[in-house]
Amino acid sequence: MLTQYSLEKLCGRIRDLDDHEKLVLDSIRHQDQDQSIKDGATLAFSGLLIATAIVLFASGQDSLTRITLFSIQYYMAVLGILFLFLSAVAAMWSLISSRGYSDDARTALEEYHALIRLRQGRGACAIVLGIMGAASVIFAFFTEIIL
Repeated sequence: MLTQYSLEKLCGRIRDLDDHEKLVLDSIRHQDQDQSIKDGATLAFSGLLIATAIVLFASGQDSLTRITLFSIQYYMAVLGILFLFLSAVAAMWSLISSRGYSDDARTALEEYHALIRLRQGRGACAIVLGIMGAASVIFAFFTEIIL
């Protein structure tokens, strides 16, 4: 997401842009906001599933959802927590990405667009890692119940 300083710096150059470039800038701003929402949701989802997996480890002996230490379910849950942690880091990395822009308005617009594409790639990586982590935790949970 754009910092206030970088947004003011970029918007200060808007008077140098023509109407088409202003429309492009508005579209890129919406993509920036959309990506920030996706990254925040991925971060929250990863945190929720990490907490869920930790509860599986902390369950009592007679609990239905208890994971036995050093079983396949244990390793799958640990792997899931690792994937979810990496997903949260990637989402956070995407959220805090920012950079300075050049003094030329058109070049600054291209740099802003490149930053959004970079953030979208990091966000996609976070989503894939989150899905892998969720699948591992769900596998650990349900196989422990079935077995």
